[in-house]
Amino acid sequence: MVTVLLWAATLLVLANSIGPDDNKADLSTNASAPAAPARRLLLFWPVDNAKRTVAQVKKNVQYIRSVLGDDCCHVMLAHYKGNPIDWGSQWYRDNVKQSYTGPGFKFKFMRDAYMKAKNTEESWESTYEYVWGLDSDLDITGTNLTKLLGMARLSNSLIVGPTFVGKGVTWVKPSFVHGKKIRKKKAAKHAPKGPRTHASHAQKVEPQHVDAQSSKASSLQEQAHQVIMEQSDVSASRSREELQSSIWTFERPSPKCDYRHTDFVELTAPLLSPAALPIVFNDCTDCIHDSSDWGLDMVWCKFLADRKKHSSSCALIDATPVNHLNWKQAKISKAFLAANKDVWHKYRKYWSGLKTLSCIIVEPAVKVNNVEELELPGNRHLIRKAGRRKEMLKAEGAGHT
Repeated sequence: MVTVLLWAATLLVLANSIGPDDNKADLSTNASAPAAPARRLLLFWPVDNAKRTVAQVKKNVQYIRSVLGDDCCHVMLAHYKGNPIDWGSQWYRDNVKQSYTGPGFKFKFMRDAYMKAKNTEESWESTYEYVWGLDSDLDITGTNLTKLLGMARLSNSLIVGPTFVGKGVTWVKPSFVHGKKIRKKKAAKHAPKGPRTHASHAQKVEPQHVDAQSSKASSLQEQAHQVIMEQSDVSASRSREELQSSIWTFERPSPKCDYRHTDFVELTAPLLSPAALPIVFNDCTDCIHDSSDWGLDMVWCKFLADRKKHSSSCALIDATPVNHLNWKQAKISKAFLAANKDVWHKYRKYWSGLKTLSCIIVEPAVKVNNVEELELPGNRHLIRKAGRRKEMLKAEGAGHT
């Protein structure tokens, strides 16, 4: 395990700048959208026309622009249900750069849009610092976006994902998989290991490296995946729930790290760098199927690491989690399972083991005078250090005796 200690000065400078069937869908461009300088964010949402979807995406767009600036981003909406009329013509003209309308799913929409823009003046590689593929059931309004982007840059990773809080990561996993009882794993299975040292604010700390040993994929994930492949003894939905439970546990913010290099970032809200785009959408030829993108996130980190010779190809940002509302919109089908199985067979050597490769601490511990302050939504990102809140509660209790 690699543990790296970096203090805050570099981040504070970087974080304040943003830079950077028919299965065919119809692409339309909003010509009235204002021109923008290069190296922005592309905010890409697949959306239906439900009122809660419209309200949440609009709320997120408003928040992102209020934090990062009106010219920070381009918005692209892929309407798999409904059309732009459902969103209000004035809002659409003011906010949406491009849109798709037709059947599909997020990464198929994204691949089609990427290919259309390729070799043009508005190619994604030349226009955007990151392409942010967002699910519609995310509430970003409590997330520190400048810090999220600053740490994404510091990670030097090709794909970066936020960690998640909320209903989307509170799954209680079943006790049995494939007819066998699962042994409980310690929470520290994927937690960073190795000695942790601290220094004063004025003291410059050089990165400290401790050799990392790769661990085998968790038996939980292996068993769950095997059930999906064999589809026997237990239903496919039950087995997928087990795997999803393991993934959600992995994607909760680690109290020990500001961010982690990992071999997994889920499809829910990844930031794709320009270097990742051609590899994901061109080179990984069988990773995105016509009927599903299941399996893509299980292989893209190691696939990128292999193609780019870049071991820290993926990262999860622990210090700035996103609220996952978990509307459970995706309905599992045989096509999803078939796509997952095909990716497994063709790219098995790249399959994720849900491993933490390094734990990075960028900022020192934050002094909080009143423990109740940590309960405020805007301060939850302060709970980053293991045992910090418990120790503060104990100290406060002792002070009142």
